[in-house]
Amino acid sequence: IPYSPINHRTLLVLQCADSMRPFNMVSDKFYQMQVQMLRPGTKLPSHDTIQRDTIYLFKVMSLHLLNSTFHVALDGWTAPITASFLGLVIVWVEDGELHRAILDFIR
Repeated sequence: IPYSPINHRTLLVLQCADSMRPFNMVSDKFYQMQVQMLRPGTKLPSHDTIQRDTIYLFKVMSLHLLNSTFHVALDGWTAPITASFLGLVIVWVEDGELHRAILDFIR
């Protein structure tokens, strides 16, 4: 991915969402040092900008998903060692291919 401020902001939004990191991670001094080491002079967005970008991306992607069908499955079971598990899974079809993602797994 070539560097651009927009690509950088998009990756920050995805990183916060996927890794469950706070928006203020851009304020972390070691993250700032890493960015400056890799691309000196880069101006980092504020945590408010990351928050606005996240909301915007959510709204745009939500419109795309309105025409899709999703199935949510809840599955619980007990292992022989008497440990109980509960899983929440989302399933969908895209371009003829079945996809699934684990939303949560509780022991």
